[in-house]
Amino acid sequence: MELSIKRFSDNGESTLSIMYMNNTFFGFVLEDTYREIKKMHETCIPQGRYRVDYNPNVTPMTNKYRKKYAGFFTNHLMLQNVPFFENVYIHVGNSADDSSGCLLVGNKASSNADRDGFIGDSVNCFKKVYKSIAGALDKGEDVFITISEVFQR
Repeated sequence: MELSIKRFSDNGESTLSIMYMNNTFFGFVLEDTYREIKKMHETCIPQGRYRVDYNPNVTPMTNKYRKKYAGFFTNHLMLQNVPFFENVYIHVGNSADDSSGCLLVGNKASSNADRDGFIGDSVNCFKKVYKSIAGALDKGEDVFITISEVFQR
């Protein structure tokens, strides 16, 4: 499975993107802003291609998600080998305050051109994204995500 994230807007506080799964629109992504020098909990991950797999470790966040999303959630989906980052998850959230370098997914997005970025209907999008990726992983398929930008910095 191939996912791609096309970053289209960064206002210095948040970055908005469009997510595609196998070249089909799948939702929006919100991340922290770009910084040339990484700042903990406030920087989006570098552009690139990353393998996605389950995080085998059980964390307090894993237990929270297992309880909240019982019936489909097992372990977090984590981007592997992201330079200078650890535990980069795909998860629920609405603003950059909900992310520490992770990818927040939503079915709706508000422009961050003149205010803080916001994505909505995050839970429903997360369920859709999680079930699709987990289904592929559970069948033994490789899952990759490519992050690129459609604007010049």
